[in-house]
Amino acid sequence: MAGSEQHDRIALVSIDDQRRIGGIVNRNLMEVDFAERQAMLEEAQEVLRRVAQYTEPASTVQNVCNRLAQIIAL
Repeated sequence: MAGSEQHDRIALVSIDDQRRIGGIVNRNLMEVDFAERQAMLEEAQEVLRRVAQYTEPASTVQNVCNRLAQIIAL
């Protein structure tokens, strides 16, 4: 994907889900046993299902962000 391409949908990721995925990404899977690795992968799959379920058109998210910025500026 080129950096100049526009995306028409944006995934909404909660802070908790960002933390979970960050924790999984930062772990070395070779240093954990099979049971722990399996639990981590199941957790990652669940997060990805939630993210896929809660996507919004990019224009909608941008409108909300712009309005929030306007409110904060007041």
